[in-house]
Amino acid sequence: RKILPELRSTLATLNGMQQTWHLNGMPELIAAAAKSGELLAGHSAEDWVRWGTVLTAMQEWLQVPIESIGATPAQVLLKRYVSQEAK
Repeated sequence: RKILPELRSTLATLNGMQQTWHLNGMPELIAAAAKSGELLAGHSAEDWVRWGTVLTAMQEWLQVPIESIGATPAQVLLKRYVSQEAK
């Protein structure tokens, strides 16, 4: 029963994280860390690239309409559903 509200919260956090990622210039920081061979916040540039790539791919996927239901994954997963039993 709690999975959808928790998923909504997690997706909202991921949206915020991606905005912060770009506002803080993470791609440039990652490139600099890769060039210098230094860790960034204790992690390799390769790890940061993977995380950024997956985060971007997830955000893109969430916006791709699923033809059979006429909605995007984001529209379905972020919707607040009310139990029919509660009415």
